Amino acid sequence: MDTISKLRVADGALLGTFNTGPIPDALAFDGLDIWSVNQEDNTLTRLQAADGTLLTTLPTANIPTAIFFDGANMWVVVEGDNLVQKIPVTINLAGNAPMAMAYDGLYIWVANEGDNTVSKMLASTGELITAYGVGNKPVAIVVAGNNIWIANRGGNTVSKLRRTDGYNLGTFAVGNSPGALTYDGSHIWIANKDSNSVARLQESDGGNSRSFDVGNQPVDILFDGSHIWVATKGSQSLQKLNLNGSLATTYNLGIEPASFLFDGTYFWIGYTDKSDPAAPKTKLYQIRAVDGLFISDTFMGVLAEPVIAPAAVAHDGTYIWISSPNTLLDNIVTRADTADPNKLLNFPVCSGPSALLYSDSIWVACKDDNMIQKLPGSSGLPRFLGLQSNVMGSGRRNYLPIIIKR
Repeated sequence: MDTISKLRVADGALLGTFNTGPIPDALAFDGLDIWSVNQEDNTLTRLQAADGTLLTTLPTANIPTAIFFDGANMWVVVEGDNLVQKIPVTINLAGNAPMAMAYDGLYIWVANEGDNTVSKMLASTGELITAYGVGNKPVAIVVAGNNIWIANRGGNTVSKLRRTDGYNLGTFAVGNSPGALTYDGSHIWIANKDSNSVARLQESDGGNSRSFDVGNQPVDILFDGSHIWVATKGSQSLQKLNLNGSLATTYNLGIEPASFLFDGTYFWIGYTDKSDPAAPKTKLYQIRAVDGLFISDTFMGVLAEPVIAPAAVAHDGTYIWISSPNTLLDNIVTRADTADPNKLLNFPVCSGPSALLYSDSIWVACKDDNMIQKLPGSSGLPRFLGLQSNVMGSGRRNYLPIIIKR
């Protein structure tokens, strides 16, 4: 078993020995935690310095050999790929299997499907403030004025929490498998995947419940300022609803949408292209909102496992971000330039990225690591940087990062 040991400075007494990944080659300290570079399996192990508790294991590129902390990020020398990788330390524990996030201007609210809770986290630091119990399998969340609404997929209900203290103001029955929510200023709208319907509730008291038929398998929903839009996976369409629930128009897509967003001019739709069953691809589909005109269809450079669709999309004002929680590659989030969607960058993140959120930065929820991660700035994790090396007298190579300005 590969381990690291903790010794007392005063007398060298052994205080503990803790497991890491295979061949721990270098260590760094961020002020709270110890980070170990594990050369053989291309990972970083993060342990609490106080007691050696394992916090997480993160993937790196091929053959990491050195690590350095700059006060905010870990810099990892990756010898096998001749790279330096920058990884932020702002990774914050949430509940079990976080599946959705919402931002209220001060806090990040996280719906945790695995333990039927909602976590309240301070957006400035990622600190967990508290958690509140909700319904069975919460998978979607939206801020509505002074309240938080959560879709409970396992219970066919939505929960309403008071923002100030998390008090449960009510649980309301909706259709089968509610999986997405939106708020129009007066009503909560819920996409019910297995009922082929959209439910509408008064936000004030959950009353005046109405249900409207839509296409097959509605999986996502949003409000564009005047209308409700619904993505239907089975019908391969976007449907536009008036606020009275009547159908205004349908855009036939010819793809199975998984998630989508509106940037003010275009719809951006994440989906999985299954035309090659052996290697389904994560893709980003763009249409003009005013008339449904096709604009682009971009391969995101992610090969998804069969039947797994992109989990989330987000927009930061300049870039579109897309995640896929199960991939044949490492855990990554892909960034596309709205002006040219073919300009892509992939960023390593925590395991099982399942939700994205933009506040002042991009936040990533990772269902497998039970955490959320804040990517610094609108650029996310800086891309891999090229390396220059020179041979020292001992024959050991000294790697110097070359920062490429853009």
